[in-house]
Parts: sequence; structure tokens; C-alpha cells
Amino acid sequence: HGVIRQTPPMFSAVKFKGKELYKYARNGSSPDDLNLTDLSREVEIKWLSIDFIDLPVIGMSVECSKGTYVRTLALDIAEQLGTTAHVTKLTRLQSAGFAIGDCATIEQLSREPTTLEDVLIPLDQLAIGLPTWRPDDMVLHKRLVDGQTVVGEIAGLGLPPLATNADVLLKSTDGSSTGIVSTVF
Repeated sequence: HGVIRQTPPMFSAVKFKGKELYKYARNGSSPDDLNLTDLSREVEIKWLSIDFIDLPVIGMSVECSKGTYVRTLALDIAEQLGTTAHVTKLTRLQSAGFAIGDCATIEQLSREPTTLEDVLIPLDQLAIGLPTWRPDDMVLHKRLVDGQTVVGEIAGLGLPPLATNADVLLKSTDGSSTGIVSTVF
């Protein structure tokens, strides 16, 4: 446990020289062919426990920071033990404050009379802590809601003070939440 350094696996969407790593892997490149050290990052393993051992299968649970590659963690552990490994099943039990127990399966929704309003979490509740923005320009608002990338001068748009590359909760002029916008400066 603690802070460790991980390099993304070849089959990941992390970009290297403008191209996703999985595309290099599908074209036959290996990690040895590329210098991926610039892509390594620190992640935190808060705790890790071995749940069972029934060789050749080992079950483990881990609580880790965002951005941790659990399959890579399993390979790193195996390497330290002088062996090899692969992950056959991975279940994310919690992410971004939401636990698997808070989720509903398609089967549950099919047999229980519910509406989407009964099971969906309102956007305002998901975006707690994000700065909000109500653009006056309705054309700009529609373009953002439609998922378009908008490039241009931000002065005069009424954006709240933001850090570099921040997310903002987008609101319509009536105050209803309509999406989350990622800004890049």
C-alpha cells in the first residue's frame, strides 16, 4: 500500500504522441518499442487484501486512487513474486462516491415497475462542488448541450473564475442543469 508509480498498459486509451496506446498495440508495438516513461504517474493504493487463494486463482480486493490500473497492479504484484498473472474478473465496487449497491441492473428495472426519475440521480446532485455557468448566448448554450467543441475567446462569456482545465455545470437561463462542460485554457 501507499503511493506507487504506474505506467499505463499498452491496451489503454492513454495517448502517446497523439495516438491511443491500444492502437500501437494492435499494430504490433510493444512497450519496449516505445518510451512510455513520460506517461507514468503516481497512484495511491489505500489498502489491498488477499480474499482467497485457490491456486492458480487468487482473489483480492483493493481500494485505490483514481487512475490506478488494477490489471497492471496485479501484474506488478506477480512480478514481485517472481511469477506472472492475468486478471480474469474485475468488479468496480465504488467509483466517484457511488457504490455498486446504489446501482440497478437492467433485470431489476425490467421486473420492478419504475420510471427513469425513480432511478436516475439528478445532475445537480452529481455535480456537487462544480462552479456553475449560465451563458447568455442561447446559440452557444445549444452548441454545448449538443456536445460541440467550442473554440474561441472566453472573455465576456460570464464564466466563473476557473482553474486550468476545469469542469463547469452548465445551466439554462431558467436555472435547470443541462450538462457538464470541460474547459481547456
